[in-house]
Amino acid sequence: MEIYLLLGGNIGPVRENLRRARDLIAARVGRVVRASRVYRSPAWGFESPDPFYNVALAVETALVPDVTMRTLLQIEQELGRRRGAASETPPAAPQPDAACGHPTSAAPQAVSQAAPSAAPQAVCPQAVCPSAVCPQASAVPQAAPSAVCPQAAPQTVPAAQAAADAAPSKTYASRPIDIDILFFGTLVLDTPLLTVPHPRLPQRRFALLPLCDIAPALVHPVLHQTVTDLLAACPDTAEVVPVP
Repeated sequence: MEIYLLLGGNIGPVRENLRRARDLIAARVGRVVRASRVYRSPAWGFESPDPFYNVALAVETALVPDVTMRTLLQIEQELGRRRGAASETPPAAPQPDAACGHPTSAAPQAVSQAAPSAAPQAVCPQAVCPSAVCPQASAVPQAAPSAVCPQAAPQTVPAAQAAADAAPSKTYASRPIDIDILFFGTLVLDTPLLTVPHPRLPQRRFALLPLCDIAPALVHPVLHQTVTDLLAACPDTAEVVPVP
């Protein structure tokens, strides 16, 4: 299935992080079939002197949505992202994670599409090791498999993500890397872990312009408008410019 991702960041070695994220996505999620130009834009939803750099990717993947999302969150962590932190400035050196004791630079365990045999537990959003369980997290009761993916294990929403959805203007911060799923084929999903199409895509010029580079005729499965149409109607007037 072809999915569309937006990569971005505004602190640290951003261009290098974009390159490394693309390489890790190609290795763990699927083949990158198209990539946009890199665009520069001001921070969206909060004030920052550091501009953001963004690139859109079209990726062919055989992974199911929740596995894809967990894999992308893992890549973010490896590249220095700390969701929910007051400042997401990347550390100067790898630090051990409080939940599992593994350094943040450690290679992640492979993600399997098969559901685990044991009852799923809430996973700490700060844990680098996919098997690490947050000591503060409560067990998640077993639930019926997803209608979209019968193999997908139920997942709790990370606290930082829930807070961002509830009050985005208070939780956006500078970050070394951010990876959003804009579209997952033509699927329409709204789960604790993932919502696609991305709910704020029509309001974000910095996402629509790169996406228009690689999929101008792609039709939004809910709004029934092409990416080109969404860009023309976007209320965001921020300056978004391609960079070499």
